[in-house]
Amino acid sequence: MDNTRFAVLAVVLLAAGYLVGSGKLIPANPYPPAGPDMVAVFAANPNKSEAREHALLFSEICNAAASTFDTDAKRGPNRRIATGLDVSHYRADLLFYTTSGWAFSAKYPAIRTTVGQWLDQEAGTNPKDMTDDETRRWGEAFRGLAKSAEYAGKVIK
Repeated sequence: MDNTRFAVLAVVLLAAGYLVGSGKLIPANPYPPAGPDMVAVFAANPNKSEAREHALLFSEICNAAASTFDTDAKRGPNRRIATGLDVSHYRADLLFYTTSGWAFSAKYPAIRTTVGQWLDQEAGTNPKDMTDDETRRWGEAFRGLAKSAEYAGKVIK
């Protein structure tokens, strides 16, 4: 191999190594997370820019909810969200105050069913007093929603 070919090959290999090492050749989220299909929910909006923005907002709201449940689980018997009914009230208040009263379901009708089924499956439907483990499961369920919505916000074109 002559020096020119060797030099070109070395430059190509160095550039490829840089791109792979920097993550620029690998998509940030190559595979959808294990949660519900939030891409289908938000992609229903013909305004894709708005859909991405809403998906990322929904992700932030779900991350806030997950943090709340994580913190509350550590409070033991002094939890603020102690029953399934408290969860329902918390969810309604969180959405109302973070969206100024605007409902995601007004623009994304499938969100109610998709989110409801996911939360029931992952966190349960106990309306009575919750254990610390159940409270933690609510945090994990919201974290799964957050990851799925964030993924949707990144891949909707």
